Amino acid sequence: MYPIMPLIMAMVPLLELFGTHFENASAYIRREVGLRGNSLRALRAEQWAIARFAYHYVSKSHKASIAKLIEGAVLDADRKGCQVMGLGAFNKAWWINKGGDDVVNKYPQLRMRLVHGNTLTAACVLNSLPPCTKHVFFTGCTSKVGRALAVRLAIEGKIVIMRTDSQERFDMIVEDVKKYDIEGGNAHENLVKANSMKEGAKAEVWLIGKFLKDVDHKFLPPKSLALYFCFPPPPPPPKEG
Repeated sequence: MYPIMPLIMAMVPLLELFGTHFENASAYIRREVGLRGNSLRALRAEQWAIARFAYHYVSKSHKASIAKLIEGAVLDADRKGCQVMGLGAFNKAWWINKGGDDVVNKYPQLRMRLVHGNTLTAACVLNSLPPCTKHVFFTGCTSKVGRALAVRLAIEGKIVIMRTDSQERFDMIVEDVKKYDIEGGNAHENLVKANSMKEGAKAEVWLIGKFLKDVDHKFLPPKSLALYFCFPPPPPPPKEG
């Protein structure tokens, strides 16, 4: 890839100059490009790419056209019978389509599931919790994966002890949960704001969405379950003795 980078960079101004013409005249430029496909028994997977450079995604002047291309790729995949489509890299950027929410809300008739790395991570963490879980101590809990998990766990009746310094973000999540309270329900009361790590000392499950310092590991209760989904992953806790 690196040897041809000068050629690629030389093409960028040309694509920028004639981009509008290509978008109107060429399906190759206008639509997604199939890169490769794989099959495993009855499962068929394909990797698609939008024929644009990374700088197009962060350019305000290209935001609308990028969003339209992604939207077209989603509709193409749905028509072809795709069951699950994952948005990767900038294709799920919040400033482009709010992680795919804009597409799903615009086309409620979609038959397939539209997901991305954050939604898959949240699903994996949720399904890794023991069924008997009652109390969860949570770091990195106010945005993206953490926010979605906090809302879902509170609705399910679990006590979610949220370690955050932001009262504003905590209050916003409480308001989110209130939307799901049914006829006098009190699911939002399952959210508890924690101001220090030691407040998680009695929770049987820790969800780690934010890097832990070595000193914080001492608050992990004995025999508790710690699920890490932060990046980069933290080092393992020090061994006792």
